[in-house]
Amino acid sequence: MSRWLLSAFVLCSLFSSVGFSQSADAPPANWMERTDEGLKLLFTGKATNANGSAAVTRMQVLDRPDPLAEHPRIRDVQPHNGSFSFDSIGTGALVVWAANEGGTQQALEMIAAQDVASAARSGIEVQMEPAHLLAVRVLNQQQPVTDAQVLVQLACGLEIDGRTGKDGIARIYFPNGQLPSYIRAWTAEKKIGSVDFRNSSDITRKKTLHTVELIECKPLTVRVVDERGTPQSDLPIRLGVSDSKSEWMIDSGLFETVSDQNGEATFDYFPNWEDERHFLNADVSDRFIERKPEVIDGVNVYTLRAYEPALKTKFQMSLPERCPSGLLIEGYSFQSNRESRATLFSSRVDSEGRFEAPIVPGYTYHLSINDDQWVSKPLSQILVDGESHQPLPLDFVIVRGTDITVRLTAGRNHTPLAGKTTNLTTPHDFQWKEEDGETHHGSGGRLWHAVTDSEGIVHTRAYPGEFEVRSYFGSSMLEKTFEIKAEGNNEFEIHRELAGSAYVNGLLTSKDPSAVLEDAEIFIGSAESSSLKTSVAGIAAADGKFDAQVDAARGYAYAVTTDENYSGAAKFTTSEGKIEIEMLKVGQVGGQVLDDQGIPIEGRKVYVSATIRPFEKPDDVGDNWPMSINIVRLETKTDKDGKFLFEQLPTQVGVRIILDMQHIERGRVRHLDEVFLKPGESRLDNVYRPKAKKNENIEDLFSKLLRSCQCMHTHGLVLVGGNAKAVEKLRHEALDYDEHADVLWFLPFLIDVTADGENAAANLEDKRKLLERRNWTLPSESELLLVAVDWEGNELGQLVLSAELPAHSASQSIAEFLAQHRIEQQDARQKLSDALAEAKSSGRRVWACVGGTRCGPCISMANWLEDHRSFIEKAFVLVEIDALRDLYGQEVAEQLKQHGGIPWHVMLDDAGEILVTSEAPIGNIGSPDPSPESLEHMRQMFTAAASDLLTPEEINVLLETIK
Repeated sequence: MSRWLLSAFVLCSLFSSVGFSQSADAPPANWMERTDEGLKLLFTGKATNANGSAAVTRMQVLDRPDPLAEHPRIRDVQPHNGSFSFDSIGTGALVVWAANEGGTQQALEMIAAQDVASAARSGIEVQMEPAHLLAVRVLNQQQPVTDAQVLVQLACGLEIDGRTGKDGIARIYFPNGQLPSYIRAWTAEKKIGSVDFRNSSDITRKKTLHTVELIECKPLTVRVVDERGTPQSDLPIRLGVSDSKSEWMIDSGLFETVSDQNGEATFDYFPNWEDERHFLNADVSDRFIERKPEVIDGVNVYTLRAYEPALKTKFQMSLPERCPSGLLIEGYSFQSNRESRATLFSSRVDSEGRFEAPIVPGYTYHLSINDDQWVSKPLSQILVDGESHQPLPLDFVIVRGTDITVRLTAGRNHTPLAGKTTNLTTPHDFQWKEEDGETHHGSGGRLWHAVTDSEGIVHTRAYPGEFEVRSYFGSSMLEKTFEIKAEGNNEFEIHRELAGSAYVNGLLTSKDPSAVLEDAEIFIGSAESSSLKTSVAGIAAADGKFDAQVDAARGYAYAVTTDENYSGAAKFTTSEGKIEIEMLKVGQVGGQVLDDQGIPIEGRKVYVSATIRPFEKPDDVGDNWPMSINIVRLETKTDKDGKFLFEQLPTQVGVRIILDMQHIERGRVRHLDEVFLKPGESRLDNVYRPKAKKNENIEDLFSKLLRSCQCMHTHGLVLVGGNAKAVEKLRHEALDYDEHADVLWFLPFLIDVTADGENAAANLEDKRKLLERRNWTLPSESELLLVAVDWEGNELGQLVLSAELPAHSASQSIAEFLAQHRIEQQDARQKLSDALAEAKSSGRRVWACVGGTRCGPCISMANWLEDHRSFIEKAFVLVEIDALRDLYGQEVAEQLKQHGGIPWHVMLDDAGEILVTSEAPIGNIGSPDPSPESLEHMRQMFTAAASDLLTPEEINVLLETIK
């Protein structure tokens, strides 16, 4: 699960930390107090205009009880001669807004969650400035609408309203420098309209006049019931509505109400769309509403379900000397694939190191301190024992953060980018074990945000180690990964080639005279972001010409004709000033989905995702530069015969076909196919048999481990233990390659000696027999046995770890054991040099594969190469490069031009010149599979690199082994 799924957890932290000074060592005595609801922070401040005098007639404070709260609490604050005071028990971000009479002068102070405690200690100052005037024109059937209600919401959550005059225009002031997220307009006659900017560029959002077109509404009745079907009355509920075509969403006060005694509520302002989606939120802390309703007698019935049971738990931890109280601690768990209030929390730590949080017993949580001065080493552990329900000790390391400076620039002259939001992350990977016994992996870490100053600089603090920075430029995004040093210079720069926006000229072409290009829609996406979720960037004229304004140095374009029978995709650079897209006949893909017994799988969702492949990754961006960009997504369902059909798919682009197996295999989808269609091509007779997970004999699995160890030239690490929480913690410690890099020299093999799951007794007996044959002693319930083996199965050494060992002792024992029994490090430079020398002397080519021991497809490819080594070595000298394990591995991988995922392979001549790589039109084919695209590219690789050494018949034999 990606860490970016947690964006909602820090959504309210997109704020700067200006307007108050840090005085952590001498805070005012009354800035915080303990209440039954939690720690209450007390704020004081002053609002002034440019000449220092008070000119404030209205103030509001927006705060959130926690970063998960979807909507802020909005409270009026009464200023007195410009001074003000208020309190908050929230742990989310804070917004202070002030305005004069008429709203022409306004101030907006946005304080990130990590800075809130410092603001309470130091006080807040807001400076009044001239406000920005936005005109909103409201039309109904192209006619101005008088006295329509208009609401503008800003990204910070502030909502400012107004009404249209006789000219149908509402004039609304809001703080300078802010941009709208959406505009809503409605009338007493049940008409409504919206403009949604969440997928729009800054170019669009900065316009001073926006038009809202109203449509008729229809009533929508919903009913809320619990899991037993009992109506839920007096329940505060909120409705969200979106249109899949225009992609604008309504989620405002118009759709807030309380359910009646039948659990029902009727929303009058429901847009009369042909194609709409709606969802419900309930204002309750311990339950959630399922996203999809069941329609019964025309009423949308939503089910209210309980969250995972969480216990409000008190924790105690040690604070370092001079560390202030009020530290923000954030935690979350990916357990059960649910990000709910039960598994995400934020709290504040008092002066004695105490805090409270709702915790699900037995769940693994990731914790971090999120403060402007004090930070923590990433910590992942079970917080409350699953059996005793007692809190476990926290092994927290809290320190003053290391100073970091990040500078954002753009254009040839590296002009500073002021006022740009930067998203900052210290990433951390961790794992946990679900109830079904499977080990899952997640990525998280501390996430916080800041805004660049007038010099384009962000000053912040973080824990030493890996550090990710993302910055947004309208619809574009750049990101880089840096390494923070505990000592020394930590100054970094992110540079963007384009300083602003640019116009490009476009042209649609087609070799097919029947293609009607007029009115074709063109979508523009940035190569600095990962999707084309933007508004239409242009409409083609009869001759196929169009103009587009873009705010990206590199971009992708997708066009589709009005009849959807022709489409095209292209990459472009803004410096060229033009985009040319060849329109091609769409293709078709259909097939039948069968289970292991050949029975059709009926009623399952099948969807396709079409992507444009990227530019070569520039040197000035991080590893997360998108490897493809999504241009279209379509979905259908299998019929009673398990069949499906997509009739209008883009051609000459990668199209991935996915089968949704939700409710059959929890949380799973199946990748059915990846195709690269030729214009007008149809593939209708595909038969897909998604493989179910099988229970294999433990001996067979162990034999496969040894075989894979031989192919990957590494050792095996057998871990034997039960599912006791303390043993799981030891197992996680042993496999954590962030803590123990040497574990990458082993392939792990887990033997859980707990009688859980289907066929539990028989499976446990098989495991015990394996241990007996290997003379490995069954560990106790509180022990973990580690055994290192070579690829012939010979035991290299054993280590028994007790859960009673202190954490540092266990870690030291693991490190020593791994270092003693790991295989010797290889020199990637020498391996490649030897392979080239052997190729020169034997008249062959070099086939270099870049992979790793934590990559399943890499292991599969290594096994395939080994299976056919004698045949392949007729034409190639094989060499394997591991960027993490090998000495100079990363350097050699870059020398070979490797980028993107692994396994990645390249064929070289005996001078080291690249002949062909595994990069196909559909992207890196990785470990070859039987798909037509993969087989065709493998054929091209063999032909391009070794047509003089392998006959077409021999190439066919190799390809057959892949099938």
